[in-house]
Amino acid sequence: MIDVLEIIRKISEQKKESKVAPDYALFNEVQNEVTKELKQEINRLITDKKLKFHRTINSFAFEIIVETKKE
Repeated sequence: MIDVLEIIRKISEQKKESKVAPDYALFNEVQNEVTKELKQEINRLITDKKLKFHRTINSFAFEIIVETKKE
């Protein structure tokens, strides 16, 4: 799960260290970080063969790979 509070904290701390004012997190900065984490998680699920992705005309689609239980 994405920890939004931690993302905001990280952005604010980076700005404080860089002496950027104001040091609060802007919506688009939080959104960019969430998107980055989402892409990393999707890539991990694809690598772990839990998801397949498909290209559509305008986007991407995802399919859950169902593992069959061996009895």
